Amino acid sequence: MDARTTTVQELSRRRLEPAPGGPGPTVKFVIPGPGGCSWLVRADCGQGERPPRDGPDCVVTATEPVLRALLTGRANTLAAVLRGEVAVSGDLDVLVALQRLFPGPPAGSRGGAA
Repeated sequence: MDARTTTVQELSRRRLEPAPGGPGPTVKFVIPGPGGCSWLVRADCGQGERPPRDGPDCVVTATEPVLRALLTGRANTLAAVLRGEVAVSGDLDVLVALQRLFPGPPAGSRGGAA
């Protein structure tokens, strides 16, 4: 198992709450290009079976270094989108909720914070 799979598996263990009365969201992470790959992360929060969907609610596409920085808290998801480092399609509310699952920045990494 490689490091990127381990990182995405860690993300899948965190809780992403579903919308009230609805199934949990699904997010597809894509690393494009040769040697690229993708993962589908589904938040079911113990709901068991859910109705089938045509595809994920949100697709996040980024290079491996950028995705790793997001998943480890070294980069902010929305800032990376605004810089053009991350492409997002689908439900942006899911992306905002997803960001809550990512760890915060490493201690001492905020400008001037001790």
